[in-house]
Amino acid sequence: IRILDVTNPTDPVQVSRILDNLGGFYHLDDVRDISVFESGDGLLYALAAGGDGIQIIDVTDPHRPSSAGGMSWLSGGAYTDGVHHTATVRTSDGGVVALAAAAGRIAILDVTDPHNSVQAGTVCGAVGYKGVAGPWTAECNHATGGFGHVPDVAAFETSAGRIRALITGNAGYSILDITDPAAPVQVAAIEHPRALELVSVFESSDGRPYALLAGGGDIWVSDLDDLTRLHYWGWGWH
Repeated sequence: IRILDVTNPTDPVQVSRILDNLGGFYHLDDVRDISVFESGDGLLYALAAGGDGIQIIDVTDPHRPSSAGGMSWLSGGAYTDGVHHTATVRTSDGGVVALAAAAGRIAILDVTDPHNSVQAGTVCGAVGYKGVAGPWTAECNHATGGFGHVPDVAAFETSAGRIRALITGNAGYSILDITDPAAPVQVAAIEHPRALELVSVFESSDGRPYALLAGGGDIWVSDLDDLTRLHYWGWGWH
């Protein structure tokens, strides 16, 4: 991993470099995705996904990044392909929830204390998963893993204080309520005419969460706050 100073975006400068198996970093093989979050005490951390699992990095001082621990629970056995995507959300009560997605399986992590992070729950794609929007279930077969491809994930909090996960698929996306990470529940399944490959969630000026969804050369915006009003607007350049 390389950390760049992009104060001047036309002339980025590398300020540090992190290597696997050096300086306390043991989960950085084949890094595929990185999320950044702020802890309750104002420190900045990065959550890196890779073939060995996940690595948590204190990047408060980008010139001197340090290891805050990691997890290798998705390595070995049925999960030899490691973690592909991560997402984090800082909740209104001061906690930090993270998602770590592998093929057919998503771990829900409590990283409120990054140095003592714990796996708080798991969801798996059920048998019969068609790549549309689930079904996703907490009933996981840990011998075989889950079913289905996970192009990307996002985590967000609604204006009512519910913590949710958005999982993209080959023909739509699903939303899970993970307020109780030990008992996640799929609450919505939205079909879409294209495979959705990327998602990014942002908060509007009125505090409502929206998603930017990309796939097939198009971008859509979806209102995520009210499940009874889920819809999207799109732009294309075909």
